[in-house]
Amino acid sequence: PIKIGDVLQVTNQSKLKDNFKLEFASLFQIIEQQYGPLNLKPATVGINWDQMKRDALKATNTFETSNDQYYALANFMFKFNDAHVSVELPSSLTWKLPVQFRATDNKILVGFISDTYSQALSQQQLREPEVADEVVAINGLSPQEFQKQFPAFNAAANDVTNRSIFALRLASWSEASGLPLSKLNWKSLEFTLRSYKDRKDVYKIEIPLIIAGTGLVGRDMDRKDPNPMVISSPITKKDVFSHVYA
Repeated sequence: PIKIGDVLQVTNQSKLKDNFKLEFASLFQIIEQQYGPLNLKPATVGINWDQMKRDALKATNTFETSNDQYYALANFMFKFNDAHVSVELPSSLTWKLPVQFRATDNKILVGFISDTYSQALSQQQLREPEVADEVVAINGLSPQEFQKQFPAFNAAANDVTNRSIFALRLASWSEASGLPLSKLNWKSLEFTLRSYKDRKDVYKIEIPLIIAGTGLVGRDMDRKDPNPMVISSPITKKDVFSHVYA
């Protein structure tokens, strides 16, 4: 199949987009031939495979930078909701929060607050979240809606597992896994929390992001850029995604 590394050497932008469509088409064919669970996906996660392919090809018309194709591939692969298929983008950018969370009884709860963050809040005479306080909203969205926008990539096809992974990853984000951190450029997250001591006590707190690493460069589509890697494990009939496909 055509490799994105070869495609990115094309200097004409329109031809590059055409070739990326061919690359996607090649990936479609390999998935259809080698990905065993494909026939089960309509029933388990509601995939419409034909529509999924059309949407992916249509999206290539809107690409302006190399990042667009990376995020498109990540979103495409996530739709399989399969823990055995993932995407690794060429980025070391990570976000961490000084607060950790856990999922229980369909809720996201505060699980841990770092001592450094706790001391900083105390010094500034700001309210400190408490362990077991419930997350009501994140940046104005319910946890469920926020999870849809920033799902736990490479999660198992199970709502309980997905929610647990999402709760853990709220405290640690990685662009390499497909989350568009370079595109978001946030410095903090606003949490609306409900006190576990008093259910009527709902309050807001802005939690700063601890940012490290280098994000995607976001080069114009007519320039060469590093390639992300699609990987797999033995659930597929063959290790078909061990090669670079995006």
